Amino acid sequence: MQFAFSQIDPNTPGLRRAALLLRLSRRENTWASYDGKLARFIDFCEVVVPNSGLPPLCPCPALPATIALYLGYLSEEDKVHHSSLQPYLSAINSFHQDMGFDRPAIGHLVSAIRHGFGEFEGEMDPDRTKREPIPAAVIDKILELGCSSYNPNIIRMAACIVTNFCFFLRGDTGVRAIRLQLHVDAAGIHIRQDRKNGPRVTAPSLSIPAPTNLKQPSLYVLLKRFFSLTGGIRQPDYYLWRFPWDSFTEASWSRSIDTWLASLLKTLEVTPPPGVIWSQHSLRSGGATAALAIGVDIYTIMRWGMWASPNSVTPYLDPLVQPCAAALRMFGHLLKPSLAEMRSRFA
Repeated sequence: MQFAFSQIDPNTPGLRRAALLLRLSRRENTWASYDGKLARFIDFCEVVVPNSGLPPLCPCPALPATIALYLGYLSEEDKVHHSSLQPYLSAINSFHQDMGFDRPAIGHLVSAIRHGFGEFEGEMDPDRTKREPIPAAVIDKILELGCSSYNPNIIRMAACIVTNFCFFLRGDTGVRAIRLQLHVDAAGIHIRQDRKNGPRVTAPSLSIPAPTNLKQPSLYVLLKRFFSLTGGIRQPDYYLWRFPWDSFTEASWSRSIDTWLASLLKTLEVTPPPGVIWSQHSLRSGGATAALAIGVDIYTIMRWGMWASPNSVTPYLDPLVQPCAAALRMFGHLLKPSLAEMRSRFA
C-alpha cells in the first residue's frame, strides 16, 4: 500500500522515512489483512470483469458503483458473509485515502447494497446461525471453573477467555498478546494498551483494581494461578497465553481462542440458544454489552474497548440484555459514583 509514493523520485529526501512511517501507521496484521482483501478487489476489477467479456473496471480511484458491483459479486460467490463485509470495504477505503482519493465504499448506494446483502443472505438461509454477545453469566461459570481446576490447560484457557471478555477482546489481550503487555501486582491487573491504529508514543495502562476478597473467584485470582504455572518464562516478547510445551505454529495459534472457548463450553455443558453461535468475537461484544447493561456509559465503553466513535461501538451492543450480578462484578469498576455519593464520600 505504499503506492502513495509511486510518482515521487526515489531519491527525494525523506521518502524512505515517509514510507516507513506510513507502514507504521497500522499494525502488521492489519496491513496483511488489508493487502489480501484489496488484492481480491483488484482481481475482480482487472480479471473477473474482463473474463466476462467486458472492459476492466478501475480499482483506484474506484466509483461507488464499482463497489456496489463488487458486493454483488461477493454475494453471488457466497464465500463472504454480511457480518464480515466491513474489513473488505475498509481495505478499499484505506487504500484510497493513502493514495489521496476520497473513500468510495461509503454513501447511500453502498449502504443500501450492504443492507440488501444481509436481507438476501437471510432469505436464502433462514436457519443460518448468528454470532451474538456471550452472556456475563456464562463467562462467570468459566471463571469459577478456572479458579477451582488443577488442570494447567483449563486454567490457561479460562484465564485467556475471561481476560478477553473483561478487556473486550483487543489486540493486547488476544491470542497474539505478549507477556510484556499484562501485569498483575498488589494493586490489580494492568494492560499496557496497544491500540491497533493508535500511536505508540504514549501507552498508558488500563487497570482493574485487585479484589478485597482473594478467596472469591475473580479474574485477579485466576491470573495469579495462571502466572504461577508460567513464572519461569522471562522473555518479554513471549506470547502471553503460550506454554513452553505447546506444539506451536502461527496458523494453529491464531484459532486458539475459538478452540478454547468451545472446549470450555463443552466441559461446562453450556450451549448457546438456537440460531446463535458464540465465538471469540462474542467476547468483545459480550463484554461491552454486559458493561452497558449495568449502566456504564457508552464513552467509557469506547475508551475501554478502544473504539474510535459511538458509531463504531454501537454494532457490538445489545441494549436488550439485562444486568446481572456477574456483569456487576466484572465491570463495576467502570461505573462512576453519583454526585450524592461523591458528596457523602468527601464531605
